[in-house]
Amino acid sequence: VSDQLERPVMTLVPNPTDGLVTITTEKPMAAIRIHDALGRAVYSGSATANRRAVDLGELPPGTYHVQVEYADGMRESKRLLVVRR
Repeated sequence: VSDQLERPVMTLVPNPTDGLVTITTEKPMAAIRIHDALGRAVYSGSATANRRAVDLGELPPGTYHVQVEYADGMRESKRLLVVRR
């Protein structure tokens, strides 16, 4: 018997990105928030599926924090690197 809590798995593809990033999760998302390295919100949107494409082409290069919230209130986050080619 495992004592570990099951956590959804979120992927960000491509990472690093130069614009469009696809966020994929194992269960449907309720909301997506993206913050810059200083904690400022740069994107906020709702989602009802387990896959969502977000265009970040207007953001300056840097490290961003992507947070997904699920309908049950659970949250998951990952870092995303935005680059210019």
